Amino acid sequence: MLSFYNVLQYAVELKLLDFNPVDKLRVQSSRRKLSGEVDRRVVVNVRQARELLIGVTYVGQRGKDGRRGERLVAFYACLYFAALRPSEALGLRERDCHLPAKGWGLLTLEKSRPVVGKRYTDSGEVNDDRG
Repeated sequence: MLSFYNVLQYAVELKLLDFNPVDKLRVQSSRRKLSGEVDRRVVVNVRQARELLIGVTYVGQRGKDGRRGERLVAFYACLYFAALRPSEALGLRERDCHLPAKGWGLLTLEKSRPVVGKRYTDSGEVNDDRG
């Protein structure tokens, strides 16, 4: 797929244009400058993260799958403490986790398992790359 810039650049190579007009454009970002400081009002703190982990242990206790809460604890702990993306946490396997009895461990991110909702695909189908 050619970009608009590349089409204009090709026209310059064919000597149909003297220069690429896109090079003359000055684009100003509409992004705010990052302050470099975390707004503590919108970020989960350690106490809140630990309370969430305790809360999700109760999920699935009454149903068929009594281990659902354990999986959720592992998932959310990876998101918070290891700063993994959800698709990275879903891709972890036990063999990828090197966890000592005490202290910090090591997670080897071998695979990511992203899921794209049907609203964001051309086909209207869910793109589930977790298989």
